[in-house]
Amino acid sequence: PKGTPRFVFLGATGLQDRTNNRLGEWTNPFSYRDLSRFTAAVQFPWDMGMLMFNEFYSINLPTFLPSKRWLVLTMQRLAQTTDFGWWQVRRDHGLSAPTEVAEAEGDLWMDENSTASHVAGLYDLTDFALWPHILYFDSLPDLIHQSGTTDYDAVSAGMAAWNQGWFPASLQVFVESINLLLPDEGQHEWGQGNEPGVAREKTWGL
Repeated sequence: PKGTPRFVFLGATGLQDRTNNRLGEWTNPFSYRDLSRFTAAVQFPWDMGMLMFNEFYSINLPTFLPSKRWLVLTMQRLAQTTDFGWWQVRRDHGLSAPTEVAEAEGDLWMDENSTASHVAGLYDLTDFALWPHILYFDSLPDLIHQSGTTDYDAVSAGMAAWNQGWFPASLQVFVESINLLLPDEGQHEWGQGNEPGVAREKTWGL
């Protein structure tokens, strides 16, 4: 019927297959050109940061995620019953946070005894919760309904505007990172009034 979406699974050809790295008929699923052929993406995060989420957002691809309640309960249940997923905030997988960070932010880890309220606070630190123009669904029927009624052009335009607004800050992080990684001797300074990608020699003072 008109408006009924066609779903293509990324990374598996079936629910039992976790080894096949495919996207439909493509064997290389991470090409931007291939991904941009889709109207939207659906992702079920399993850690605090997901590279594919960022890639979807960088090409302004509308992205559906489970609602906060769904993910928080999933995080809590996984912490109670299995060692899979959300490793970046698992107490037994994490390193001790610097004292000043721990004092400012409180407990940054979760374990089998963590309350839903505490886990929700951790989830609120993710890009999934902080970035705008994300589409959230409460159930699979809700996902199917939204996928057939969403104004994808409007969502994509909102993502593009947000990406463009943050581009200067992102570029500055890139510039600072490159300068930190370059050796002290014969170092070049990236940016600083030049076009991105144009290097000029950096003069160090004493």
